[in-house]
Amino acid sequence: MAKKLTNEEIENLKQAHKVLAKPLRQKWVTQFKSRQLTLELCSTNQSDRFKLYMRQSTLNENDFSCGISYLASNENDITLARYNGSSHVHVNKCDGQKFIFESHIHYANEESLKVSKKIENFAIKTQRYTNLSGAIQCVLKDFNIIDINIGQLIEQGGLFDEL
Repeated sequence: MAKKLTNEEIENLKQAHKVLAKPLRQKWVTQFKSRQLTLELCSTNQSDRFKLYMRQSTLNENDFSCGISYLASNENDITLARYNGSSHVHVNKCDGQKFIFESHIHYANEESLKVSKKIENFAIKTQRYTNLSGAIQCVLKDFNIIDINIGQLIEQGGLFDEL
């Protein structure tokens, strides 16, 4: 059974400084009409592992997401946050708030993880970014990912080639 994280544990995972677990050699891969890149991260003290993932539709520039998951030992990953583009309508199940084609961020919290390991039911609207590049910059800053920058990700190829 998956471990249920408390709000304090989630905040500690968010604040931990994170670095690449291995050198950045992955390339953007196109599959199912989207470009994707996934990187493995670890805390600087090597005690926790994370996955940073990015996806951009090849058909709709507003259809993108990037997020970070906590990789608990011998368990499925737990998404801590996902930064979505404005390609769809989102409705919060808990309060009925609706975002009509607006960028929004899903954050894990203790209450949502009691119901499910997915963080789909609640999001906040944001104007901090309007494209995948901006969303990536936000997740790098918000989750203290310290040894990688947006330029390195672009150089991996495929992010903005045909957009």
